[in-house]
Amino acid sequence: DFGHEGRGSIYRNALRMAARRPLLGWGQGTFGVNYPISFRATDYREEVLQAHDIYLNRLVEEGFPALLCWMAFAFGTWRFGLLFLLPAFGEHEHFIY
Repeated sequence: DFGHEGRGSIYRNALRMAARRPLLGWGQGTFGVNYPISFRATDYREEVLQAHDIYLNRLVEEGFPALLCWMAFAFGTWRFGLLFLLPAFGEHEHFIY
């Protein structure tokens, strides 16, 4: 485990990777392959397979447009659940739409 300092380094490097390929990303499921190639991570004793953040993983692997689409889908699914599924269970009074 990298701890907080190691993860901060991974986050910064992931943002640098995303800046290099902002539209299409590096390819789905390839973070662990491209991370060491991009940054020659010789100071790490463990292999970095993911960014440890779902949004950064999406951004690096699939690009900014795909991240926006994924976030819109996630928000839409959450909103659908609030509007249509929870009222069916009688718990809609506790939520703000």
